[in-house]
Amino acid sequence: MMHKITVYIPCHNHEKFINDAVESVLKQTHKNWELLIIDDASSDLSYNKIQIYKTNPKIKIFKTKGIGLPKVCNFAIKKSTGNYIIRLDGDDIFNENILEIMISNFKKNKKLAMIYPDYIRIDEWGNILSYERRSRINKEIFIKDLPPNGACMMIKKKILTKSGGYREDLGAQDGFDIWTKIKDKFLVKNLSLPLFYYRQHQKNLTSNIQLIDKARRAIIKDASKKNLKKIKPVYCIIPCRKYFNFKKNLWSEKLVGKSLLENQIEILLKSKLINKIIVACDDWKAQKVVNKINNKKVLFFKRDYQDTFVSVGLYPTLTKIHKKFNNKLKGITLIKHFQTPFVKLSTIEEAINSLAYTKSDSVITVEQLTDPIYRRQRYGLEPVNTQSELQSEYNQIFLEKNICSVFKNKNLKKRSIFGLQVSSIKVNPEESFFIDNINSFEYAKKLVKKQI
Repeated sequence: MMHKITVYIPCHNHEKFINDAVESVLKQTHKNWELLIIDDASSDLSYNKIQIYKTNPKIKIFKTKGIGLPKVCNFAIKKSTGNYIIRLDGDDIFNENILEIMISNFKKNKKLAMIYPDYIRIDEWGNILSYERRSRINKEIFIKDLPPNGACMMIKKKILTKSGGYREDLGAQDGFDIWTKIKDKFLVKNLSLPLFYYRQHQKNLTSNIQLIDKARRAIIKDASKKNLKKIKPVYCIIPCRKYFNFKKNLWSEKLVGKSLLENQIEILLKSKLINKIIVACDDWKAQKVVNKINNKKVLFFKRDYQDTFVSVGLYPTLTKIHKKFNNKLKGITLIKHFQTPFVKLSTIEEAINSLAYTKSDSVITVEQLTDPIYRRQRYGLEPVNTQSELQSEYNQIFLEKNICSVFKNKNLKKRSIFGLQVSSIKVNPEESFFIDNINSFEYAKKLVKKQI
């Protein structure tokens, strides 16, 4: 009884897949388990299909009234009698050895709190798409912002209960929520074995991007509060220049009746996380904008002309600003470019909170590249992001987007902006829109008119 496992399957409209999920539990080589099947107001034939298992003494069937996944998870915890608990989604499949392998690891190391495996991604019909390899925590790469799947990670029930179970106010990112609560307090392990099949289809919860983004930001915000207090203050620097853009003093060009610079400052002033906003420009005209706003949080820094050259980069400007306003290099700095007019305040604050959450040296905004890209070699073009059946954090390729970036000010002591440990947040194409030529500027005007 010490190593009894509770497996629970949340089911909502999984009539096509639910029997495969249940059968994969019945085939387990480890036999000390119970199975809870919770149908959460399915409108298809899922509940009818589940009924064929009602005579099995190891299986309990429940029906809930559309309470949503997090509440279903907490319901399962309350009904469970095992010492360990693991979720199998109604459209996924266990490898027949998953319970035996996981429980053997818990037996070997009593300090373990949670174990999560690699997995195989399959399509709606069960065809293999890829082998998804997770990185071994604390051994291979900096992965504090790379949580495992919410499903198929085995957790000691007493630790899951003490951690407060699942948040019920978000409706998504349940795995990220539990990961955040456990990763820094207890021993967590990755098994470099593909021990379940994750089914990708159109009805997956993971396809609801807006819900996932909102939930992720809320989790990061709550988890970063304590550390953010330790690394404050937060400086925001808006770099501007007179020349070297496609228009002279591009920052002064108007969008919705106000200059690009004014619009950015107004957005940033809404944030309670930012302590100082510093406009850095080599033209005194930008100071008039600062004076017009007339807010103690907004300051002006006269940028040296030679520091505005494209080839120079931001490092000289940043060091001079901090020498004047923050000589001891306390806190962190947000670099916000005025050429990105469609960035939401929630994205800017996510970047700040992510730095505190991951405890990395910096956070940049990126877009993942899924299309093949090439580099020229001696014998022609060679693919950089080779497509293969093995997918992992290692072979993902990202493009930095100049929306914003955050870094620890102490990085500047080592003549570096971003430092060694660089984390990231993914941004959507709309927010990453960057005004870098006359056509993109005219298009931005049209987009604004449509929004109005």
